[in-house]
Amino acid sequence: MSRSAGCTRRRPSRSRRAPTGRSRPRRDCLKEVGKARARGYAVNSGETEEDVGSVAVAFRDFAGRPAAIAVAAPTSRLSAQRISRIGELMIDTISRTPMSPGAAHAPAD
Repeated sequence: MSRSAGCTRRRPSRSRRAPTGRSRPRRDCLKEVGKARARGYAVNSGETEEDVGSVAVAFRDFAGRPAAIAVAAPTSRLSAQRISRIGELMIDTISRTPMSPGAAHAPAD
């Protein structure tokens, strides 16, 4: 299995395993992408590295290129309330960051 943002995908080799016990099948990742778009940030709760979680926000930089920022911490310190607050702060900060004229403040696709 290979990994992409905590998601797994079947490969011909049977010797590969998911990165952690919290990794999700690819079909579940599509649902998670929808949730991330709706709330404006993505959450990783130990899917790619045991006991490490993160909150990430995609955006477009001053030149309109896709970019992202993330905050990582031990999962024991990332309660649902803290995750929400971090995500909101990141979105607020990005929305107040000066961009060149014509650059979108919209999330990256």
